[in-house]
Amino acid sequence: MEAIGHCPLQQLTLVCCNELDYNMFASLTRCSSTLTSLDIRNCALRWLDTPDTAQQAVANLMVLHHLTSFEIYSYEHDYAPFITALFVDVPSMTPWPELTVFEVYPCHDVTDTMAIALLQTQPKLTNVSFCYSHITDNTLDAIVTYVPEIVELNVMGNPGITPDGLRRLVKTCRKLETVHCSYCRICPEDFPELDESKMIVEADCIEDENPYQVCSLMGEAYVADVDSDSDSDYDSC
Repeated sequence: MEAIGHCPLQQLTLVCCNELDYNMFASLTRCSSTLTSLDIRNCALRWLDTPDTAQQAVANLMVLHHLTSFEIYSYEHDYAPFITALFVDVPSMTPWPELTVFEVYPCHDVTDTMAIALLQTQPKLTNVSFCYSHITDNTLDAIVTYVPEIVELNVMGNPGITPDGLRRLVKTCRKLETVHCSYCRICPEDFPELDESKMIVEADCIEDENPYQVCSLMGEAYVADVDSDSDSDYDSC
């Protein structure tokens, strides 16, 4: 990472790197004037699981002022202190004015308050992932308000989200293409007004009462309804 840090990198993707630690973010500060995309997947970032080192890593990450895309994903390693520090510190510092992609997985300790605070400071977001967190419809409504240009949203593993919240989101955000909502306990029957082609349904072997659940909801699901409402408003003028 020391050598990489001396290169004028624009994009960096790290996959299954098991010899890295939290100091990698310090090395990347040398690329602060060029790096626009950072994608970290299933990497064992040693010592990132303690609050002090996690906060230092976030401080170094926020030096990368030109980032437009940040993704960090792992189902094996504990990034919780780092992700929590990220949600706490970014809203107060607003380090990434051009950020469009923000995808973190999982977000076990993230609440509505934390998610909404971040959304308020990142109005250019188009791709967002808040998986396995404690968010509810309040965060979905905040997305409508603060990041209306949203294109793709992943909220899998959030049982606090309801069909009504998803319905409001999809109806309002006209550029939205897909909402991923696996393991949110959302069933096809929750959307009786929609054709099956507007959603992706998967079998859930765990839920005996609801063996089929909605995996994804298509963004154009309510386009016709919204256009009809607009036409009605125009005709009444």
